[in-house]
This record gives sequence, structure tokens and C-alpha cells, in this order.
Amino acid sequence: MKRRLKQQRPTEDGRAAVPTEAIFQVKVWLIGISPMVWRRVLVSAAFTLCELHGVIQVAMGWDGSISTNSACAPRATGRGRRRRPRPR
Repeated sequence: MKRRLKQQRPTEDGRAAVPTEAIFQVKVWLIGISPMVWRRVLVSAAFTLCELHGVIQVAMGWDGSISTNSACAPRATGRGRRRRPRPR
């Protein structure tokens, strides 16, 4: 039996508000391989994108050893030391 969520007003930034106790069912599949590999996971609406990334890694059996361009990776801020070009 599915539970209906109460209608809520959008937040100040215009996004739809979702109760934090809500649970989302997410289906993740890998494209470009055969046979198709997919997982269905249940996650809390309160999860961040970084936490969802961790759930997907565990569901797929990955250990996180391969560096990806994910939302959890540190972003380049433009601050810090600049590398000088090497003289040739």
C-alpha cells in the first residue's frame, strides 16, 4: 500500500518541499553493457547527492577505488598555488 504525501508549499527558492521522512525508490542501471545490470534502492528524501552516490556504490558492489567525476569530489576553487609551466 502506498502512502500519499501531504501537499506542501514550495520553499523560498521555488523547489518543491518534500517531507524528510519520505522514501524514494530509485532504479539505477548501467548502459552500454549486456546483459543489463540494474539495482533498485530505497533512500530517504533527506539524503544528499553525495550520500546517494555512496548508496549506489554499495548497491553495485563497487569499493570506490575508481575516481569518478561525482558530486562528492572536491571542486576546483581557483584558489591556492598556481602551477607554473615547465620550461622546455
